[in-house]
Amino acid sequence: MNLHPRVLTSTLLAVAMSSGMHAQNKAVVSVATAPAAATNPTFLFRSLSISNEWDGVHAASDTNTTTLSYTEPFRHAANSLGVSIPLATTSDSASTSEPPSHPFVASTASTIDKPSVVLGDISVSGQWIPWLTRHNGVLLTTTVGAPTSQDSSVGKGKWVVTPSVAVSHFWGPHFLLAQFFQQKVSLTGPASRPDVNRSDLDLYMSASPHSLRWWMTADLNLGIDQANHNHTPSSVTASVGRGLRKTRGGSLNGSVMVGAGIGAYRPYDVVVTAGISLVGFQWKQR
Repeated sequence: MNLHPRVLTSTLLAVAMSSGMHAQNKAVVSVATAPAAATNPTFLFRSLSISNEWDGVHAASDTNTTTLSYTEPFRHAANSLGVSIPLATTSDSASTSEPPSHPFVASTASTIDKPSVVLGDISVSGQWIPWLTRHNGVLLTTTVGAPTSQDSSVGKGKWVVTPSVAVSHFWGPHFLLAQFFQQKVSLTGPASRPDVNRSDLDLYMSASPHSLRWWMTADLNLGIDQANHNHTPSSVTASVGRGLRKTRGGSLNGSVMVGAGIGAYRPYDVVVTAGISLVGFQWKQR
């Protein structure tokens, strides 16, 4: 399927801004005084973040990815647009052939030298909250990944679109459960690069104490890779975060996440992510 990048951009904007009837985020939430509110997927805040993720993958190699992300809400925080720019390093050399079909099967491909830092696939996302009440909310997201990386170990090499839906249930500001479902599909790109077709179900939980200054999250990801013999690349992660200080009308937050892959086709053995984010801030002080 051939799809011009301009068409992808138009599609993204149409999804993010469609429907004249949209929910407004009427919840009276100040992320400056309640930093844990940022863990609710149906609360959209302006945010600027940088994170560093280390993946310990199979076959004695690992990947280190630093990602810079920005999100801008609009239409009374019922919509948002965001962009993520990843920079990655890997411990192994680039392969000149496709990876093995099973994660524990060694590849016999020849290798070439790679630069120490490579650009990953830049992604742009649009979000829309069509429904929100005091205890429930729905979030629709469309993410488009561009094949900006020339390194097969950190990029897909194809345009990838990921529509997703999240249903969140929250009981006050201290506890929430959410279910995410997403389908990641490649649209166009070099025929020599593998197609992408994967479904993911996420079960997500967030809990915070009375102060709302810090929080804990847990996430179980169950995946089905239809493009790769219906393998099941699944994982579980847990994180702890804290509001560090109020600034510019928002909150400077820090977090650490650890995770482990599940099953023979797990995406990694272990993953560790540390990040810092500025959430709910104003560009101009009032």
